[in-house]
Amino acid sequence: MPRQAFQEGFEIKSNKSVSFLSNIKNPQIVASYELNAVIILQLLGHVFVPVYIASGVTTLPEYLEKRLKSRRLPVVFSIMSLVMYVLTKISVNLYSGSKIKYKKK
Repeated sequence: MPRQAFQEGFEIKSNKSVSFLSNIKNPQIVASYELNAVIILQLLGHVFVPVYIASGVTTLPEYLEKRLKSRRLPVVFSIMSLVMYVLTKISVNLYSGSKIKYKKK
């Protein structure tokens, strides 16, 4: 994605989340990004859904427990996922708050 898309693509929403693609002038950039996401998600679904169905699990921690025969690994994976989720949410909120506070006039 071009650098211009990232520079122009920030828009602060009412819930203080940052949307990268909502304010881009060229609709082809948004369309190509979304189309690539659709294609990749379908490919990942075709690869991983049969594996999950065959093993009889519904979540990734369950699959790790069954595949690697470890009770500790799914717990570590779940904690790591929660920590990463919280840290990314905090960083986005801090960034969007600074964009609002130091908005150029």
